[in-house]
Amino acid sequence: MKMKAMWFFCDDWIADTRGMTPQQRGIYIDLLAYSHGKGLPNNIEELCRMVIPYTPDLEKLEELKADLIKVIQDKYDLVDNKYVNLRQQEEYEKGLELSNKRSEARKKKFDTDLIEQKPINLDGDGDGDIDNNNIIELEKIWKSLSTKLRQRSSKPKTIERFLKLKQEDQDKVLRTYPIYVSSQGEYACAFERFITNQKFNEVELPPTKEETQDFEKKIRKSRWELAMKQGSPLYNMSHNEYENLKEEFGQTI
Repeated sequence: MKMKAMWFFCDDWIADTRGMTPQQRGIYIDLLAYSHGKGLPNNIEELCRMVIPYTPDLEKLEELKADLIKVIQDKYDLVDNKYVNLRQQEEYEKGLELSNKRSEARKKKFDTDLIEQKPINLDGDGDGDIDNNNIIELEKIWKSLSTKLRQRSSKPKTIERFLKLKQEDQDKVLRTYPIYVSSQGEYACAFERFITNQKFNEVELPPTKEETQDFEKKIRKSRWELAMKQGSPLYNMSHNEYENLKEEFGQTI
């Protein structure tokens, strides 16, 4: 893990840089940004290229270079062939240790509170009807969510609000939330807010198996009726299809 931010103690900065010119302070803060967590190369020419802007004025260039060397000599030590600001490195290591501890604590809390939660209580006291199959499906959906989405959601609140829904709306939630998450990805809202805001009424559902079968049957029937009116198979209708439709719908329209 890396620390992208660095500690900056304003009072210490003011006290430690009072003897420096504004130009030297500017060079110093640039060097601190570059050396954060990794030190600086032991090469003055390379350091000049890193922090000194291009100028055609050779006299000014030498002045800037002299200031850079002074800052390096006053504020940095050579450690393992790299220039290191010892105070900065100490604060970096302390900050990294603290950040790692916090990260581990958050991960441990997440594992305890979310992943290892007790199974859903089937004895909910909400107003809605409780269907064991719906509860099982809700648990499956929860486990399928990404880590970020589970962290953003509250399982106890999701369960509580789900159990207060009518049976019909519970079914909608189970059908629509996976579709909603699939379309929104990590930008999907928390599971409990999806329920509270009744977003399950806004998600367009794919046709059910029965609806698909009915639609396909209507298509077949329409083709058969056209064939009957024509008195022969349609130009794009095979003999096998014609015979199958004849068997399915009979001889009359």
